[in-house]
Amino acid sequence: MRRRISAGVCLAAMLAVMVASAGVAFAEGEEPVVLIEETRHDFGEIFEQKVYKHSFVIKNVGTADLKIEKVQPG
Repeated sequence: MRRRISAGVCLAAMLAVMVASAGVAFAEGEEPVVLIEETRHDFGEIFEQKVYKHSFVIKNVGTADLKIEKVQPG
């Protein structure tokens, strides 16, 4: 007699395997912690023919490497 495994049980098992293999750093209590003090910037009135730049500082205050893999402008 065959039993069917529900999608929820299968998903839970897959997530458990992914978390277990995510990295030893998390198991040792180490993790990246991102600190972004400024999340918005207002340039005020904008004029044509001028270049506007602003840098946002992203700091890792955690104990493991912080990997930034995808950035999208808002």
